[in-house]
Amino acid sequence: MAHNQPTGSDAMTGVQVELTVSEANRLRKWGSLWVDLLHADMALKERQDLPANLTHVFTRRALWESAVISYGRMQFSDRKRKLTHEDLIRDAGGEEALAFHERLTEIRHNHIAHRLSPEYETTAVVAHYSDTGDRPTILELGVSTWIGPPDESDLAEHFRRHISAVRDTLWKTYLAPIGEALVLRHPTRLGPASPCFPGLESDAEHLVVSCTLWAEANGTGI
Repeated sequence: MAHNQPTGSDAMTGVQVELTVSEANRLRKWGSLWVDLLHADMALKERQDLPANLTHVFTRRALWESAVISYGRMQFSDRKRKLTHEDLIRDAGGEEALAFHERLTEIRHNHIAHRLSPEYETTAVVAHYSDTGDRPTILELGVSTWIGPPDESDLAEHFRRHISAVRDTLWKTYLAPIGEALVLRHPTRLGPASPCFPGLESDAEHLVVSCTLWAEANGTGI
């Protein structure tokens, strides 16, 4: 569940201990990816609720590009995470899912992160002349840039299905099983009490997403 950082009666009771063993480190990396996929999912759903008109054109474009960039961190945020994502995508949808991943990567690289492809953006400088004059009366610069596909298009619908499948697979195949193994392998307390999410006490806004992977009351969170 996504929420602001809990305080007071909303906080978890008992002693909190931040875990740093190898399984916990794996969970942190996969969890970061899971939240990126959640971000992309929410951005696409928000875009669906906005009319496709001039009033919302920049917001719709921002939401589309935000979703693609957030999804793309699966592949391009490899310095810190160092995750192998091919098996995850294949588990979520086979070779078709891998092919669609490559299509999204092409959109990200050739248009959103860089302006490389004329398929998505073209520019022109146009001089207007009067019927009898030899000198321009108006000089215009035109930029035609893609703001993303219609929400009912095959591309947009496929993207929404793809993100949902990858996110669900990540939870069921990686997050919850690793969490359960971590708890069952280490039945005693692994360290001293520690604050939850240290370093987030600044005035800057933060989103804290708490994912219950295992609970004593009902086991693995699947």
